[in-house]
Amino acid sequence: MSGLFPNVYHVARREYMTRVRGRAFVITSALLALAVLALMLLPTVLSAIGVADPVEVAVVVEAEDLPADPIILLQTAMLVGTDGGSEDPPAEDRGAPRVERVDEAEEAADAVREGDYDALLTITRDGDGDLAFEFLGSASPTNETRLQVTQAAVGLASLDRLERAGVNQAEAAEIFAPPTFTAVPIDPEDARNQEDFFGAFILSYAVVILTFMAILTYGNWVAQSVAEEKSGRVMEMLITAATPRQLLVGKVLGTGAAGLSQYLALAVAAIVGYIASGPISGVLDVPVEARIALPALGIGTFVAFGLFFLLGFLLYSTLYAAAGSMVSRVEDAQQAAGPSSTWPSAATSRRSWRSTTPTRPGWRSWP
Repeated sequence: MSGLFPNVYHVARREYMTRVRGRAFVITSALLALAVLALMLLPTVLSAIGVADPVEVAVVVEAEDLPADPIILLQTAMLVGTDGGSEDPPAEDRGAPRVERVDEAEEAADAVREGDYDALLTITRDGDGDLAFEFLGSASPTNETRLQVTQAAVGLASLDRLERAGVNQAEAAEIFAPPTFTAVPIDPEDARNQEDFFGAFILSYAVVILTFMAILTYGNWVAQSVAEEKSGRVMEMLITAATPRQLLVGKVLGTGAAGLSQYLALAVAAIVGYIASGPISGVLDVPVEARIALPALGIGTFVAFGLFFLLGFLLYSTLYAAAGSMVSRVEDAQQAAGPSSTWPSAATSRRSWRSTTPTRPGWRSWP
C-alpha cells in the first residue's frame, strides 16, 4: 500500500474534480435532488388535495331476515383491514373507511360511476334462499376494497346459513371465535414489531434497490473513465508517472467518490423531504399517519450498512474498471461491463492492456 501513494491521491483528485466541476454533473444532481424531494412530499400533497380520501362504500340491502347488520359487519372488516388488524378502530380524522346504507340501487350505481362512492354492494337472495352479493367497483382481484367487501360477504353468508340451520348467534360466535395463536420468534431479541413491519419492509427494499442502482450507474462511470483515457491516448502519458495499479486505484476512488457525492445529495434530499413532510402535513391539515413510519434504527445499523455499501461498491467498481480496460473506445465500455458479459480474468486484462498501449522498457503492465 505504501507504493500507491501519493500518485493515487493525485489521480483520484483529478478524477473527482473533473466530474464534480462539470455542468452536467451539477445540473443532474440538482434535478435529481429536487425529484427525490418532490417524491417524498408527494403522499402528503396527494392527501391534501383529496386523492387519498378514505374509501366510501354504499350498501343496498334487498334481502330480509339477515343474521347481522351488514353495515356494521362491513365497516368492521374494512376498519380492521385498514388498521392492520389492530383492535382499536382508527378515528374518523385518520382516514377511516365509511360504509353507508342507501335505498335506491340505480342512484347509488350512478354515484359510483360519477366517483361519489368507491363501490356499491347489493345484497339479495337467490332461488335457494342463500344470500347473493353483487359488487360494483374495481374489477381488479387485488383491489383492497373488493377483498375487504368479499371477506365481509363471506362472513355474513356463513352466519346466515348457520342461523337457517338452527344455530343461534351466541353459538355462531363461539364457532367463529379466533383460536389462541402465539407466534414465538426464533431469536427473542430479534422479534419484529408488527407496527414497524411495513416501514421495515419498504426500507429494506429501498436500500437494496438504491445499492444496486449505485453499483450500475457509478460503476459504469468508472468503466467509461478508464476507456476515455485509453481512447484519448492520455493513458500513455499518465503511465510514465504512475503505475497501472496506482491508476486503477485512483480511477476507482476518484470516480467512485464523485458518484457517491451525487448519491449523498440525493440521500440528504430524501431525509429533508421526510422530515419536512411532518410540518407540511400540519399546515395542510393532513393526518400524520399518511406518512410511512420507519422503524427505529440504531447507530450500529447505519455503520453496518455503510461498511457493506462501501466495500461492495469498491469491489464492483474495481471490476467495472477492469471491464473498461478491455476496450479502446468509450462506446464499447458499457457493453463490456453489461450484466450479460462475464468478468475478465487477470490474464485477459493483461493481454487487452498490452494490446492497446505501446511497450517501452521499464513500463509495468496491468497488475
